[in-house]
Amino acid sequence: MREYRHRLVTAGQSSPLYLSDVPILWLRKLAEANGRPLSVLDVGCGLGDQMRRIRQQLPQALARVGGVDWSPATVRFHATSGIYDEMLPADSAALPAADQSWDVALSMENLEHLYGEQSVAAIGELARVGRFVIITTPVPRDVVNRAWLHGEIAEAEGDPLPLPAQEYTCLESAVHKSALDPQSMAAAGFTLVQTSPEHGHYFAPAQQVRVEQIRCLGIAEVPAPEGDDHRARYVALLRASLALGDRLAQAWPGR
Repeated sequence: MREYRHRLVTAGQSSPLYLSDVPILWLRKLAEANGRPLSVLDVGCGLGDQMRRIRQQLPQALARVGGVDWSPATVRFHATSGIYDEMLPADSAALPAADQSWDVALSMENLEHLYGEQSVAAIGELARVGRFVIITTPVPRDVVNRAWLHGEIAEAEGDPLPLPAQEYTCLESAVHKSALDPQSMAAAGFTLVQTSPEHGHYFAPAQQVRVEQIRCLGIAEVPAPEGDDHRARYVALLRASLALGDRLAQAWPGR
């Protein structure tokens, strides 16, 4: 099995550690303002490298940290990782948590992996379960990594092994499928800090989030094949992600 496919199937995803810099600043300020350590739910946590760094940087600011991820491999990984105090297997748009049951609902590098309006539904869930919401996600012009997609398309087309549905789901989850309009996020009540490379870091008290203001552009799910070999389906998904870049440039030029 090719290395990338094996890694996604057996473990999960991660993202650059520097993307936690802005959330660390916000979490520190919130803990100081509250006068006590925070409970934080990390939604779409993946391998948890960023949360490990956050806990190292803010050892006194976090009281309880939960992780949410749909991937069984990721949930198994965190059984012994020591990063999360509890791990919840769930979809980002249907969180198994009561209203306002966490001080902070955190989503780092997760929303761009969801289909279209699922991103907006996931933001609604963050605002439901947390008193404050922190999000990091690429701005539209940086959502589509053309170089990676071209390389992965070539590898996927040459993959000699059939791709079962379960393994397709693991690979599918890593593909960027949607983008949020930063201006609409500001209209929805979020403070925006944009960093380079082109990432948006968003913060808001949950009670001021107006989800109906958020605009999202994404791709549709590729239909499943009749059999249990999803290799062609995966290539079609990668090509749809590649085409998303052109749609984003037309819809929101310069953003």
